[in-house]
Amino acid sequence: MNKKIFISALGTLALSGCFYSSTTQAASKTLTVIKKAPLYYANGKKTGKYLSVNKRVHYSLGKKIKIGEHNYDAYYIPSKKAWILKKYISLNKAKSKKVYQKASLALPNGYTRSELLTAFKGHPSAKFKKACIDGMNKNNFSRLANVSESKKDDKTKLKLDKLTNTQKRELANYTVKLINQVRSQLNLPAWQYSSSAQTLANDIANQYKLANWSIADQRGHYITGITKACKKNGFFGPLIEDNYVENMAGFLSNTNTITMTKLKKNIYFSLKQMIFGYAGSGEQGRSDTSKYVEWQHAASIFNTQGSKHDGSWDYFGFSISKKGKAYSLHFVCVPSFAVDLYHSGSWE
Repeated sequence: MNKKIFISALGTLALSGCFYSSTTQAASKTLTVIKKAPLYYANGKKTGKYLSVNKRVHYSLGKKIKIGEHNYDAYYIPSKKAWILKKYISLNKAKSKKVYQKASLALPNGYTRSELLTAFKGHPSAKFKKACIDGMNKNNFSRLANVSESKKDDKTKLKLDKLTNTQKRELANYTVKLINQVRSQLNLPAWQYSSSAQTLANDIANQYKLANWSIADQRGHYITGITKACKKNGFFGPLIEDNYVENMAGFLSNTNTITMTKLKKNIYFSLKQMIFGYAGSGEQGRSDTSKYVEWQHAASIFNTQGSKHDGSWDYFGFSISKKGKAYSLHFVCVPSFAVDLYHSGSWE
């Protein structure tokens, strides 16, 4: 059988455009220039550009940079792709009150299955791209520094490479809840969390670990490991020939321990990237039309690839694998019809 036809029929393939995500919570990180300030590159050389007095800008990172023989405290300004020295600025402290609310995702006007299918085939309309930008802007849970789902999430510390089964279940339920919110807007049946799909997700993450493979390597999906995990979990035929079950995203972290809130925001941002075709590495580039280039993941999430199985639903599981500072998020989605056709043994 022609492989492209078979890929389309399965409806969950996402082989390209693996996103390397990093959430940016710039809402509370702003600085004000108190005297005319030169801007520097990370290597300590001047860019030749300046910021004027009273200019207020977002910054995303603070560290020391070496200028000549001395190290200076400096802050990175994403919009300028340059650094500013601490002596020239005043940091603005966030005073907004903490807000607790459940994360939610919504599709903007103009985001339809017919438009998505056209984009998936490589011809996104200008109208559809505009809708995707609108979706990135309006779904803002990932970039609101003072908003989280609960105080418990803020206080719960997770070891990213040693998540408990309970934590994995919570994260999978959180993810599938968000997916089903947008699927319902397109009148699609809900995905279901599955303990069998979760076991498969765990095994896929372990294969990445054993191979020392991550999304940061820019090698795409680890097909060999995915097919091994599928075979181990009772799949045969096309499910052990290629990647038909994994969507993948990821982020960098200097520490292996983060809060449940931060991880949920990284997952949220990753889902936004997939749904809206955004290939930027952070929130700051979301208004750039040229960064909206890939809708294979969205076609997977909405089971919309122009096949006879369009509109079907998937079983879902979620896992994380680690390589150095890179954390790969494995969104494992197994088509319900594929379990009937290509799986032996029990499935729960």
